[in-house]
Amino acid sequence: MLISKNSGSSATEPKLEVARERGVPVLVLKRPGLPGVDREFGSFAEVLAALSH
Repeated sequence: MLISKNSGSSATEPKLEVARERGVPVLVLKRPGLPGVDREFGSFAEVLAALSH
């Protein structure tokens, strides 16, 4: 059995291909959700403005 995390990167795909070729069962672990944030910025200028207050 192949156990892999779902990292969202291209590094996972080769492992899955080999597992399919060899008939190995695969268990993919889901990524945890990100915690909420207090503020979001759309530009570096917004970050600088927030830091200057």
